[in-house]
Amino acid sequence: MPKGSLGDTLTLSGLDNSKVEVTVSKTKRLPKLSESGYEIHPALYGVYITIKNVSDTPYTDYAGALALVDEADSTYENPQTYNDLPDQLTQLRIAPGDKRSGWVYYEVPESRTPRLAQFTAHSMNVDYSQTQIGEWELQ
Repeated sequence: MPKGSLGDTLTLSGLDNSKVEVTVSKTKRLPKLSESGYEIHPALYGVYITIKNVSDTPYTDYAGALALVDEADSTYENPQTYNDLPDQLTQLRIAPGDKRSGWVYYEVPESRTPRLAQFTAHSMNVDYSQTQIGEWELQ
């Protein structure tokens, strides 16, 4: 399993000889946002990620390919999407040689701190004999 730290680029293999270069470059915590008594979004933890397709075939996935693990070893796997947050990464359809970048947000309690990000190539059709999981230390 390829491993790195915040800012490192890892090359991961996926299905059918696909290959992506993935960089987890920064994180941020967003406070709960309310307006006129209505919650717009809960407290969120964001990870900025860049995925470049370095193979000869299109790469398709979704932001849920990224997961977080906190200091208590709890996992956060279902990213949240909110209309008021710019530069969110959701669906990934990347032509050979192209890349996508954006924020992926998770509802992480403010009392918890993510320590690890994991990206699984072709997460919707995982075949562990062909796909790799990359890990980045966040702290």
